[in-house]
Amino acid sequence: VAVGQMSLGIATLLSYVPVGLAAVHQLGSLVVLSTGIYVVHSLRYVSPGILRITRKTMAASREGSEASVFAAAGKAPNIA
Repeated sequence: VAVGQMSLGIATLLSYVPVGLAAVHQLGSLVVLSTGIYVVHSLRYVSPGILRITRKTMAASREGSEASVFAAAGKAPNIA
């Protein structure tokens, strides 16, 4: 959604701001802002256990090892 919003903004500027395109761009910005607010609000109600697992998984994914991601999440890798 954010990439679409950015593309609409660039297209709006390049085409000398037609009213219809500018209105769609503003509607897109409303969607991006509303989604961001909703996500931040929803994260307030996530249980601490889920946040802890998510942090471990993100830290392991930064290390780049798939096995470490599974270990952080408490799952065994599916080796088939």
